[in-house]
Amino acid sequence: MGLGIQHATEIPLTMYDALTVALTTSSKAGLVQNPFANVIASEAVVAGIVTGVPMLTTTASYYVWLQRGGPAAVAVNTTIALGTTVVAGITAAKVDPEASVTGEVNVGYCMTPGVTAGGDHALIFLTLDS
Repeated sequence: MGLGIQHATEIPLTMYDALTVALTTSSKAGLVQNPFANVIASEAVVAGIVTGVPMLTTTASYYVWLQRGGPAAVAVNTTIALGTTVVAGITAAKVDPEASVTGEVNVGYCMTPGVTAGGDHALIFLTLDS
């Protein structure tokens, strides 16, 4: 957490809006980190959620714009047919056709017919925002 608090039993919270329900000593609350904080580059096995596709190479500790929906140029691992659903989580920083794997994360569908691997990119209609 940004406050440097990892195992505290009490933490200070400043509420922007007033609570609409009164809390008691038996009330429970939880905090979660923003899913767009500490984004990691694509790995062969997806270890979290797929947050988006960067439009340029990004290094650690930098802010980056991630595209989550619509047409995007995405690196492909193998030939992907037009209209095929594509997934992340097989090859680092590349997408694969859904038919070749199971249990991975759908990221969209291919808009470019017959693009092959070898550093090529296909136009993928991303559906991470839906």
